[in-house]
Amino acid sequence: MPTLEFDPIQHPGLILNREELDAIRIKIDTQAWAKEAFDKLITDADTYVSSNIVIPKQKGQWTHYYACKDDGTRLTTITDTEHKCLTCGKVYTGEVYDRSVITGKHIALGEAAKNLGLAYQLTGDEKYIPPTKQILLDYADIYLSFPLEDKLGKLNTGLAARVFATNLAESCWLVNICWAYDLIAETLTTEERQHICKDMHLRGSHRRQPRLWPTRRWPRPSRQTGHHSLRCGSRTCARSRFHPIRCTLTPRMVQNHALTQYHPRRSTTTSTLHG
Repeated sequence: MPTLEFDPIQHPGLILNREELDAIRIKIDTQAWAKEAFDKLITDADTYVSSNIVIPKQKGQWTHYYACKDDGTRLTTITDTEHKCLTCGKVYTGEVYDRSVITGKHIALGEAAKNLGLAYQLTGDEKYIPPTKQILLDYADIYLSFPLEDKLGKLNTGLAARVFATNLAESCWLVNICWAYDLIAETLTTEERQHICKDMHLRGSHRRQPRLWPTRRWPRPSRQTGHHSLRCGSRTCARSRFHPIRCTLTPRMVQNHALTQYHPRRSTTTSTLHG
């Protein structure tokens, strides 16, 4: 595991910097569609300000399992342990279905952390800081307690993840978690920042995928080289038009990608490790 070293940078700066946030505020004041999107963001964020946030202690499962075996209909959650096919009426029970529901809860908390952080930056209201901080710190407390396991239950494989059962799901979730951190980093203590980055962000970014893109369009990655898990997340790849980052990763590069974005118009990441 590479050493965690902070380089002095200004937060926020991961995906939106202060100038871009100022431009968004102007659009909110002048454009109806922007005001509508902003109002929805605030509504979503306020839901978590006034609610009791509980982090699931169990890792998620591959959501493609959450379907009827007979007709393929996506299941409907009746309770945390009962899952019904509305087409044939069959009720499914078992850990694989229960954990598929937990996947949705983890995803929702990652989205919530991002929305809360954006609400804080766009409004300046400090009521959004505590729930954002709670989500980040609570996940940092338990991140390494999740088994490094893939969707087949195999440990320490190239496709294994911790909070989720696939690297893809975890990478998308980590983008929101990293962005939420960047949005409130200036309000965190040094100890809190170290804890979040060392025990979650850096650990998550160190995962690699040995096999992806097995088609003619993209060359197969080297089994020795692998791929950084964040690069397979749809949000991470969005700005690079879904082109994978194909490179040999050094420990420093892993650190850089842990909390930074890849931009198609630049030859390197936007900055060094965000502390």
